[in-house]
Amino acid sequence: MRAAIALALLSYVAIVTSAPAESVYTNKFDNFDVDKVLNNERILTNYIKCLMDEGSCTNEGRELKSK
Repeated sequence: MRAAIALALLSYVAIVTSAPAESVYTNKFDNFDVDKVLNNERILTNYIKCLMDEGSCTNEGRELKSK
């Protein structure tokens, strides 16, 4: 049983590490100011409404929903 779990875990690690880097991480939102959103009630409410399909979305909100 332990051998099967270890084999499955090693297989998962091998698949994840062999994936192309651009499909794993994008630097598109490296400059996105999360603190600004969390500290501004109006902006935060707009993102929440976007995620719950109750309001319009910004480009960042649409990208967040697609993940």
